[in-house]
Amino acid sequence: MYFNVYKYQVFVSDLLGTPFTLIYRNKKVKEFFYRKHGIKNPEHFARNAKINPSFSIVIQLTDSCMLGLVTCFMISDLNVISGIIGRIIPESFVVYAMVAGIPSIIINHLLLWKNDKYLTHFKEFEKESKEVKRKWAWISFTIVLGIILILIASYWIMIIGLNRE
Repeated sequence: MYFNVYKYQVFVSDLLGTPFTLIYRNKKVKEFFYRKHGIKNPEHFARNAKINPSFSIVIQLTDSCMLGLVTCFMISDLNVISGIIGRIIPESFVVYAMVAGIPSIIINHLLLWKNDKYLTHFKEFEKESKEVKRKWAWISFTIVLGIILILIASYWIMIIGLNRE
């Protein structure tokens, strides 16, 4: 799923970054970059810096999406529990954010970031066939959509539980 979220972020970044590539294609800009920094192809250099899986703005956006998805799932759990017991738990927003956010950080750290596991997964997944990649893209899309729907349903369950008398 992480790989597919990353690929989606790369797609969006390429789509939104298109006007800036026209600047890099300018002969004067290319000469400036080459003379000043020794960069022969500034367009390629900028794209690589933007999408490099080791450290780039796209990988940071992907990390944020993964944190957000796990946090949404944790919030859904809290909402359902609140609906079942008939009161919001925890009552403090700070505690609520910590109860939802800290597990998200721990889960992502253990499954993705520790020892750069995600880079190993990326290399393995790049070797897969187009059919396998497509299948996992649909699975990833379904999981993301499912988490969003679960979050919406959890608020509905919580509201019904809090209004019950």
